[in-house]
Parts: sequence; structure tokens; C-alpha cells
Amino acid sequence: MTISDGEPDFEGGSDTGQFGRAGRRVTASVLSGYGNTLLISGLGALATRLITVHTGPTNYGLFVTALTFVSSVTLLTDLGITSIMGRDIAKTPHGAAEILGQNLGLRLTLSVLIIPIVVFVGLILYRAPSLRWTLVLFAVSIPFNAVESISLGYYVSSIRNYVASGISFVQQLLFVGGVAIAIQGDYGIIGCATSYLIATAVSGVAAYVVVQRELRFKPLFNLRSWREVFARSASLGAIQVINLLYLKADTLLLSKMAKPRAVGLYGVAYSFIGFIVVAPSLILMSVMPLMATSSGERFAKLLRRTEHSLAVLGAAAVMITVLFAPQAIAILSGHRFLGASTALRLLGLSCYFSFLNTALGFAAVACNRHHRLVIVSAIGLVLNVGLNVALIPRLGINGSALSTLISEFIALIAVRWVFAKDVGTKVSLTRLSLRPVFAGTLVTFVSRYALLRSWHAPVMTVLWAPAVLVLYFGILALIGGLSEELAYVAEKVKSRYRARTSPEQS
Repeated sequence: MTISDGEPDFEGGSDTGQFGRAGRRVTASVLSGYGNTLLISGLGALATRLITVHTGPTNYGLFVTALTFVSSVTLLTDLGITSIMGRDIAKTPHGAAEILGQNLGLRLTLSVLIIPIVVFVGLILYRAPSLRWTLVLFAVSIPFNAVESISLGYYVSSIRNYVASGISFVQQLLFVGGVAIAIQGDYGIIGCATSYLIATAVSGVAAYVVVQRELRFKPLFNLRSWREVFARSASLGAIQVINLLYLKADTLLLSKMAKPRAVGLYGVAYSFIGFIVVAPSLILMSVMPLMATSSGERFAKLLRRTEHSLAVLGAAAVMITVLFAPQAIAILSGHRFLGASTALRLLGLSCYFSFLNTALGFAAVACNRHHRLVIVSAIGLVLNVGLNVALIPRLGINGSALSTLISEFIALIAVRWVFAKDVGTKVSLTRLSLRPVFAGTLVTFVSRYALLRSWHAPVMTVLWAPAVLVLYFGILALIGGLSEELAYVAEKVKSRYRARTSPEQS
């Protein structure tokens, strides 16, 4: 979100004070974070293509199963600790070393304890040898993930996502290189899992070393402090565990109710969604320190503008996913994975509700009013599991995707109601959504029938995507649907274009 002299600020006028400077830091953090995310996602897409093309849907399904299982259990080593840490550092920056040390000691202890549990349960649930070895390698990476998460949390809390982004980029680069070597040496998914472990270990150590240059801290082991941390993070941790199980339930249930090939197809579809949902997380991680130090109307305006921006971006994400799902899958993984097209479209639709829901969740955490959201999360998990159990036998991976779409919609309604009750800040999501949804729907149908002429158009039609986005944002600008930040960016682009093409410059 862009705030500077003469620009819109969160108070509604020109801002030349501390809040305006913070807004510029948010903008730099978000832009650098998302720019780096594009690079990381490009490398991730390359890794996915190498694995999918050379191993096929079945082996890729085993790889996805192991990664999903371990990542689901890994959150038990966090339990809201990292999010609460970021809020605590933002409020008391002078105590950052103590906060980081206690949280790192706790996360490392939990990580070491969880590894044998993950391996034991995994070996009971799954029989395929390659899947078992892959699962073990992923499990060993858990402590390194903890070190990286806690270390980089220091930069996130100070709205400097660009540092964390650099470490993540190096990690992804190492992973892609390792995957290429594994594929070349015919080491299969076990070799790919080994490259993941090495990349995670290197990035975890690097993150710790980088932070040490600015702030000295070390793991601290104090049971009394840990109890205090748990007391503050317990409800948020419960929400995160439930939400993660909610997000991973479809893949885990598919791994037991369907063949590995189905898991592989669904894994490809979900890889696109993983990239899409990075947008609200990046924005909100950067805005959260501002929310944590705001109150009253200032907090309400910040939340409304954040939700408006996410509504605009969410509608654009849905539009592009619905139009170009088969083309994207063919480019990423080849025609053997085109069976995931419908699932990807359904998951893409669910992203709109996820975008709006994420903002409410972060805002509730920022003002420490998130405790009752655990009930909503638990209900959403039960609903999602029930829908998956009912729909997977009938619809396969499309049933899983449809379950996610229905669950996300109902979860947004429930979270919105609880948020209004507990936080007291009212945001009209319907009003914020009207123009973006209208523009996105209009452009989707115009593009489908005038440009693509089919819901399964050739791969090369993906070149229309930039024009589709320009049309979408152009219509939004005409009907007054752009958020203030996006409108300001658009005006800046136009003014610079006019300056470059004016007679004086020619």
C-alpha cells in the first residue's frame, strides 16, 4: 500500500508523519516480497515440471503425499508461536533478542520431539518404499525450517520482507538445482526429497547467520517463559493447526481414498493455488505491524482498504485461473496432467473467499481478538472433511476441489460474523466485492467467447492473459472499482507514460 507526501494515506489525506513512512515501508516490503515470490514461483514451477514430466502422475502423487503429510504435522511445532512473536516484537522492539531466543529454543525442542512421531506414523500409514524414504527426508528438515522461520520473523516484524525473500530465493534455487541433479542421475523422488532437505538446511543456517549480524540472540530454554508463550499463542495455534488440516485434508484423504495418480493431478492443481494465496499473506504480514499499533477508526480504515485491495486482486486471480487453467497445466506439467483443469478452476474460485477471510484473520490476531475464531476453524474442518468423504468417491479430485470451494464460502460468512462481534469493526464485504466481481465476470465471458472461443483453448492462447488483465483493470477504473492504492499506482504509470511521450521528450 503506497503512502507518501501527496498520496492517499490510511487517514484519508496527505500524510507526512510516522504513519506515512510506515506505509512506504509496507509498499516496499510487499512489492519486493511479491516480486521475489514471482522469481521463487518460477523456480518452483521449473522444479515441478522436472519432477512431473520425468516421474509421471503416480510418482509425483507419492511425492506430494509425503510433503503434505510432513508439512501438516510440522505446524505442531509452531502453534501460533511465530505469529505472536511478530506481534510482540512490533510492540516491544527493544526485547527482540529475548523474544527470538525463547521462541527459537521452544521451536527447536518441539521440532526434535516431533520427528520420530512423524516417521513412526508415516511408516504405519504408507507402504510404498519410495514414499517412506521421501517422508523421512522431509521429516529431518523440520528443525531447519524452525530456525529459518524464527530468524526471518525478525525481519517480517520490522516490515522488511525483502531480506526474508532473499533467503527464500536462495533456498528455492538450491532446491531446483538439486532436483535437476536428482532427475539427471535417475534418483527419482527420493533424490528430489534429498535436495529439499539440503536446501532447507542451508537456508535455515543462512537465515540465522544473517540475523546475527544485526541482532545477537541464541536459543533459550526456559520452561516458565515457554508457558507464557503458549498462554498467548494457544488459541492462535489451535486455529492454525485446524486451518492447516482443513487445507491439507483433501490431499490426505485422497492419498487414502484414491490412487497416487489422483493425488499427483490434484497436487499440480494445488501448486497454482499455493502461489495465488501468497498475495494476501505477503500484504497482511507487512500490514500487520501497523494493525497491531492502530485502533479505532484508524484500524477500521486500514482494514477496509486492505480488504478492498484483496477483493480486486482476488477477482483477478479467479478470472485468470478460470480462463487459463488447462493452458497453465499443460505448460507446467504436460498433457498427462490435464485432468486437473476442472479442479484448478474450482480451487481458483475458492481463492476469492480465502483472500477476504485471510485479512479478517490477520486483523483479529493484530488486536488480540482471535480466540473465538478457533470454533469457526473447527467447524470448517469438520465440514471440509465431511464434504471430502462424501464427494471424493463420486467426483474424485473435482469433489475435493468442490469441497474446498463450499467450505471457504461458509468459513468466510462465519468468520465475518465472529469478527464483527469480537472486534467490533464492521466491513461490508458485499459492497467491496460488487465492482471487482462484476468486472471479473464480464471480462471472463467476453474473453472466453471473443478471444479463446473454448474452455479448453490451445496453449498459445495464454498469451492473451496480459490483455485480459489490462481489460479487467481498465473496466474497474471506469466504474470506480479500483482500490485507492491501485488507482494511485495507475495514475503514476499514466503520468510517467505521458512524460516520456510528450513533445519535449521526443
